[in-house]
Amino acid sequence: MTHPTLERHGEQWRHKKRIPTDVLPHFGGVKTLTFSTKTADAREARAECLRWLADISAQFQGLRRVAEGGAAVPVRPGLTPQELGAVLAEEVARFKAEKLAADASVAGRRLLAEGGALSAEYRLSVIGIDRDSARLAVRGAFPGVLDEFEALALRRMAGVGVPLEKSSSEATDAALAFAEACLEVAEVVKQRAAGGFDSTPNPRPRPALTAPEPVAADGAPLLSVVKAWEHFRPRPSETRVDTEIAALSAQSLALRQ
Repeated sequence: MTHPTLERHGEQWRHKKRIPTDVLPHFGGVKTLTFSTKTADAREARAECLRWLADISAQFQGLRRVAEGGAAVPVRPGLTPQELGAVLAEEVARFKAEKLAADASVAGRRLLAEGGALSAEYRLSVIGIDRDSARLAVRGAFPGVLDEFEALALRRMAGVGVPLEKSSSEATDAALAFAEACLEVAEVVKQRAAGGFDSTPNPRPRPALTAPEPVAADGAPLLSVVKAWEHFRPRPSETRVDTEIAALSAQSLALRQ
C-alpha cells in the first residue's frame, strides 16, 4: 500500500478516501470518508491512517462479495445475549460515528465551495437520517415505521458476522437501538447547524472476527438483548473516539524507522 497523503488540519492530520463507485450505494450518498487523528506527529498519523485504510479496504471487499452473492464476513454463531448486546452497542456507536463524520465532511465542503451554512434538515437528508421516522419508531406510533430500521439493523449486524432473524425479538431490539441512534445523530447535527461545537468521532473499524468461546449448557440465566445493550451502551462521555494509540503495530514501527 502506498503512503497516504495527509493534510494538515490545525494541530492534527487528516486523510480523505474516495468511496469506489461500485460500493457507493451502501453509503447513503456520501462519496468520501475522512480520517482524522489528534496526533501532531506525521509519522504516527500516517501509521494510524494506514491501519484505517486497511480496515476500509476490507469493508469495501466485503460489500463486493455480498454483491456477488457471497458472504461479507464469517458468521459468529452461539453468542450469548450479553455478547450480542455488546456487539450491537459497538455497531450502533460505529454507525453514529460514520454519520457524524459524513455530516462534517458535507458541511465542510459546502463552506469551502460557497461560504454558506446548511440547515439541519438538509444536512440530515444528505447523510440519510430521517428524524421524524426515527422518532415515530421509538415511540411505537405506527406499526410499519420500524421496518426500515429493522432492515438497517439486519444489514449492519450481518456486516459484523451476526445475522439476525427478520421480525425476531432480537431484530426488533436492534431496530429500536438504531432508531435511537438516528435521533442522537439528529440532535448533534442540529447543534452543529446552530453554530455549536462538538467532537466528531472517527468511524470505528470493525474488529477482526474470531470464533466465540463455547458457552456451558447449564449456564446461569442470561439478560435480554435489550438489557445487555443498555448495559454496554456508551455514555455521552464515551462517544468521543480516542484516536491516540498507545502501541503501534509492527507495520507502524517499521514506518518510523
